[in-house]
This record gives sequence, structure tokens and C-alpha cells, in this order.
Amino acid sequence: MEPFRMIVMEKDIETGILEKEITSYDIEKNGEIIGGIYAEKADEGYDIVMRLTTDKDLEDWEFVAVFDYYDISEIEEKAKSVEEDDSYFNPVWAIRLEMDEDDEKMEQEIQGIVNIHIEQLQKAYEEIKDKKEDYSEFDEQPHVY
Repeated sequence: MEPFRMIVMEKDIETGILEKEITSYDIEKNGEIIGGIYAEKADEGYDIVMRLTTDKDLEDWEFVAVFDYYDISEIEEKAKSVEEDDSYFNPVWAIRLEMDEDDEKMEQEIQGIVNIHIEQLQKAYEEIKDKKEDYSEFDEQPHVY
């Protein structure tokens, strides 16, 4: 499989507009799980913000259950911040990292987080596979309006 190339654009914090290319990263494995990436100016340099999502579309009950069983603590150890975002069709985790000028180092850091994310998704899927009844109320009330 070919590496997944991501172009990182600077996002203006006030306007939300992507203004200019900052860098690009090659992710060797599971790069398609990254739903978006951009850079924001920080006190010193830039922060990289990426949104990780799921590797498949989830039913409404699975949407809630995955958030319940996904353990973000390992990613929190490697990131400035991690936030769950339930405003998308599938679960999303917004991860903020301090940008390193060394692109290879950033690629390794991002790949490591993606690997942890995939591992946590697989664990969550395994944990919830027999829990549809526990979450049946969420099939009656969809999370996307």
C-alpha cells in the first residue's frame, strides 16, 4: 500500500480560512483514518490539529458505544489535547500536537497516534459487539439531525 500524503495548511484562528501550505507528511499505514489536518499558529511555532475518525460507518447505537469504550488516555499522553467530537456522522477525535520542524519526527509521532487509535477502535468494536440491546435507545434517537 502506498503512503498516505497529507498537505498541512495554516488555518487562520479568527477566520477559519486555510491560508497557506506549511508542510506535508507521509503516513505509511492507516492514513485514511485521518479525517482532516491543519496547522494553527501557537505561542512558539505551530500546533497540528488532526481529526481521527472510524474505519467504517457506524449504526447509531455503535456511535455512542464506541465513545463509551474508546480509551483516549494513551493518546492524551502524546498530545497537547484530545477532544471527542460527536458532530460528525461517525465518531471523531480532535487531537492537538505541538509541531516539530523535523518532518520525519512528526510523521513518526502522527503514525504512532494513528496506530494507537486503530488499536483502541478495534478494542472498542470487540467490547461493544454484543451490546446492541444496551444501546437500543440510541437507534430510536439518531445522533445526526
